[in-house]
Amino acid sequence: MEVADVSQLAGMENAWVQRGVQRLAVVGVGNPGENGSGILVAARTWTRGFSDHELRELDHLALEVSQAIGSADLLSRAEELAVLEERMKLAREIHDGLASDLSAVVALFKYHEHRSKNDPAEGERLLAQMRELVEGSLQSARDILATLRPRHQPPADLVEAVRLQIEDFASTYGITTVARIEGTSDDVDGEESDAIYSILREALTNVRKHSQAGTLEVRLDLRRRPYTLDVEDDGVGIDLTALEDKFGSFGLVGMRERTELLGGSIEIGNGIRGGARVMFRGPEVILRRG
Repeated sequence: MEVADVSQLAGMENAWVQRGVQRLAVVGVGNPGENGSGILVAARTWTRGFSDHELRELDHLALEVSQAIGSADLLSRAEELAVLEERMKLAREIHDGLASDLSAVVALFKYHEHRSKNDPAEGERLLAQMRELVEGSLQSARDILATLRPRHQPPADLVEAVRLQIEDFASTYGITTVARIEGTSDDVDGEESDAIYSILREALTNVRKHSQAGTLEVRLDLRRRPYTLDVEDDGVGIDLTALEDKFGSFGLVGMRERTELLGGSIEIGNGIRGGARVMFRGPEVILRRG
């Protein structure tokens, strides 16, 4: 639609005249009555009308705006669904794990009160069983809290970020952790710093979930390129055969993708102590993406 004589517009539209506007072209955006709908206005300060080509271009622009609004709405809905799915997953974990364990502890306490009077030995056995369940419930609660924490964003100082991450991991999960960090992060590229930090985080997650380890050693060498990150535990190790059959297990896909995008290499397997080992080696030279 094109408005030929702006001076004939009434009410608030007279503001166009005050701004020197002589011609207006108006086209609708989106579906009337729906969220994100509206109008797109083109104005000019001279009297020449809009050509058919210009009006078609305006229609095309309005269509692109409508599609962009629709895409943004779909993205928003997808994010809402993702949040809902995560909440449902967390609810299942609490119901099937933590709540179930605590319910069993309550039942055992009641049974213990009855049995311990007549059979002290049975009472001791029940106490040991309750302690095991309570310890498992505590670990479940820690896992849930770790899930609820906001994702860490690596600070500017990679060395300090790695230290804090390791200290937090050791204090939270009770695994003796040794950090050996050499060099500084002064010359580490931001993309590489993010990759090292994220790979370490994923490796620690795998240790927590799968390793049954008592000790863990993290070695980060930033003295010269290629920078290296070595994470090794003394747990049960990785079944390499099962690993190949189960694509994406142990969070390997994410670690490998980050490494490939960076131009580095990563080895995942078992160390000399029998536990799992993740060895990341950065690129010799960072490729700048133009």
